[in-house]
Amino acid sequence: MITTKRNLRAELTAKKYSFISGNEFAIAPELQSDYESFREDWEHLELDKHLKNGAKFRYRRFNYFYYHPKQQDLHLLPFEAFFQPLEDNNYAGGINREFAPLRETTAKNRFMQELIKFSFWQTPESKDEKLIDEPWKVEVHQVRVVASENENGEPTPEGIHRDGGESGFVYLINRQNASNAVSSVYTNDRKIITRFTLSNPMDTMMFLDPHLLHSVSALTSKDSAHLAIRDVFLFGFFHTPELNKP
Repeated sequence: MITTKRNLRAELTAKKYSFISGNEFAIAPELQSDYESFREDWEHLELDKHLKNGAKFRYRRFNYFYYHPKQQDLHLLPFEAFFQPLEDNNYAGGINREFAPLRETTAKNRFMQELIKFSFWQTPESKDEKLIDEPWKVEVHQVRVVASENENGEPTPEGIHRDGGESGFVYLINRQNASNAVSSVYTNDRKIITRFTLSNPMDTMMFLDPHLLHSVSALTSKDSAHLAIRDVFLFGFFHTPELNKP
């Protein structure tokens, strides 16, 4: 129910990343209402309490999901804290971070579930019969970054980093009154490969995490009298053969 004419699997296999404009996706008519309600969910995020020095530029919700590609099973897992090794995230790694969970309506949203499934089938791993017949853990984040006249927004306060999975996906949901917030992709020895800006709904960055590093520059306001907003839906796939179906 979500399609594109681009051969994203081939692009990811060859370049290890891909940028896709939102207008390149076709969303089935029966998903349109789910898509609109999903976008509205960003109005219900909670402050990220793990920001340093009293910062208030990021809001989010988070959960892990169980996904079995061959069976097309996607299920919410019991809530657990989010953890990244310090070597992957030198800003907030090495600690268990607890965020507000996804709202029940969000976790059950058909558009969200179809988008996660669609994304997995763009990865090189989706060609491997063994890998598609084993469970994967999906790390799912709803994130809003804001900027005001007193505080810039930092989509990646940790700077150049990796997320830790086999593949990662960043879908832009909304962008208002926003300047900058430019995405950069690097080789593993931190040499810049490309830069681009997620500007319109469903503009997307896909990447194979072990092969690349990435970052996003600070978000600023076009009109300092109003908040700048950058909403993204981001998730990553972790091959977890021992994961039990909930």
